[in-house]
Amino acid sequence: MKAIFTKRRTIILTGISSIFLITMYTEIVGSMKNIPLFKAKNVNSFLLIDTAGCKIPKLDPFDSSIYWYMGSASELKCEVTKDFLYTKNNVLFINWPLVKYYLPSLRYCKYDVIWRPANVETHNNYFQYINESQPFTTNQTISDEFIRVRCFNDRNEIVYSNAFSFVHLKRNVEKRCKENELKQNKDKTKLNIVMIGVDSVSRNNMIRYMPKTRNYLLQKMSALEFLGYNKVADNTFLNIVPMTTGKFVQELPWNASLVNVTFDKFDFIWNKFSRNGYRTLYSEDSPYGQIFDYQKAGFSKPSADYFDRPFSLAMEEMTGIWNSDHHCIHARPETDIALEYTRQFIEKFRKSHYFSFTFVTRLTHDKISDASRADQLYTKFLEKINNNSTLNNTILIFFSDHGIRFGKVRQTYIGKIEERLPFLFFVLPNWFKNKFPNFYKSLYINRNRLITPFDIFETLKHLMDIQNYSNEKGRGLSILREISPNRTCENAGILPHWCTCSTEEHLSITDEIVIEVANKFTEKLNEKLTDFKQCEILKLKKVISATKIIPSDDILKYIKTSHVEDKQKIKFGDRVSTYIDYQLMLQTTPGDGMFEGTVRYDEFWKSINMMGDFSRINMYGKTSHCVAGIQLKKMCYCKKQIV
Repeated sequence: MKAIFTKRRTIILTGISSIFLITMYTEIVGSMKNIPLFKAKNVNSFLLIDTAGCKIPKLDPFDSSIYWYMGSASELKCEVTKDFLYTKNNVLFINWPLVKYYLPSLRYCKYDVIWRPANVETHNNYFQYINESQPFTTNQTISDEFIRVRCFNDRNEIVYSNAFSFVHLKRNVEKRCKENELKQNKDKTKLNIVMIGVDSVSRNNMIRYMPKTRNYLLQKMSALEFLGYNKVADNTFLNIVPMTTGKFVQELPWNASLVNVTFDKFDFIWNKFSRNGYRTLYSEDSPYGQIFDYQKAGFSKPSADYFDRPFSLAMEEMTGIWNSDHHCIHARPETDIALEYTRQFIEKFRKSHYFSFTFVTRLTHDKISDASRADQLYTKFLEKINNNSTLNNTILIFFSDHGIRFGKVRQTYIGKIEERLPFLFFVLPNWFKNKFPNFYKSLYINRNRLITPFDIFETLKHLMDIQNYSNEKGRGLSILREISPNRTCENAGILPHWCTCSTEEHLSITDEIVIEVANKFTEKLNEKLTDFKQCEILKLKKVISATKIIPSDDILKYIKTSHVEDKQKIKFGDRVSTYIDYQLMLQTTPGDGMFEGTVRYDEFWKSINMMGDFSRINMYGKTSHCVAGIQLKKMCYCKKQIV
């Protein structure tokens, strides 16, 4: 068998072409001011998840194989910087100094209500404008939920339009919640739930392009980050249904032949919370691309007590108010409008019981670098709710549905893996750890276990009645209870082509490849000793054990999933280049040092690197007396030994 590490890919730069390539490279990297693409590799474990049932490789978000596919990082800046109208609490203001300077023709404004009936079946795109106000030029206290504002000149021509949302108490909702609470045990602990979803952002891409948001979650909110959160299906809809019903889409049952049938009859998690006395909110942006509405019939009745689809539809159809590639309404980012509606809700009911589900799509959906445009918006939202005890009785679940599903990055091995690993954070009240130490311990352990959207559904059921929960032995598991390290993708309901767990194969210690990898391992040890001439050059004495870890062919060959009526068709293609990790235990001479570590073979670059640290698993005693420092001592065998 030919040696596997003898070939190298070499880029030869000559003349003008070299100048062009170097210049292009410099410009690309230089434009990515906020993205540390040349950050040092993580030197900890080479595995993201390392359990008996699942080993997920840790992939460098800034790996050289994807440099060229990364776009520049920039925050979203609306083309309009200030607005003529704004709101504070439930009051609408006209910014007259700004108006007189930039829009002097404006004379007065009127608003009407954006309305959809609460308990009457309608089309999912239905809304009306009703109850137009009298003309006004002063501040207006608004008692309605959603309004459209139009401002006029002397000729009664519209010169400015906008739309605003508000959160008010609803008598019928409060009555239902109070009646339900009277039926329940008053001593029962009830936690509020805030779910914030971000479309198409993998955990790795969050590290690249949303570092402020991630750092705020981890450092300021003490969030628990779940490293093994693995999607279970292709797109947003197919992953959100398991998260909110505990079932695959086809198990609802639903299929493409039912595109004209609404989702009202299905028992989503917000319905369960509603029956348990919780006020509920359901919010999305981008109305024609929403989870249950894109090429589907949506809901004929509002899916929650607070439901902003009519507001979103009205804004979408208002001409002249959008800018910045349809991401801003005048000076307000659309993402910020959706988050502000949620913030108002959780602030209004901070001392009550509520469940909110918000999913934001448009800003991050299309390009891998677009996540950078959302970073500051989400950071500011988290800063707003992380004060004044707003979340004192609340669990925040900040998540994504999957990574970017299209483009050049998606065609690489790294892209294939990270697309299946969205981000997931839990933020807990400060008192939770002390009151429920066992639940907190399980959550902490499960950060490093294989987790799915089915588990989020089961965990939400557990949180709904945290002290009396019983598992119905469904596909999902509550992450408030420790998940077995033996869990596999098959156990978790993850089909092979979505499973990021690598396969493990034990190799013969005399295998030609094993010997070559072991020699490379030894070479790497010697490279670390290059500057220490007092140390002997090490040679491989023998291999004690060897294991190969490699992603499944289903991932390496997967291209896409097609959905035709009620059938899924999986398309596979050529196998892409991947990483192969070899876990070795070997012995070197002189000194008979025994080492354990992992080396990674990169099929694309035909290169090998030691992954993370390595272990010395027998004592070196005085054989390393000639050097200082534990790292050197565990490698060095001094040329002059102490007798």
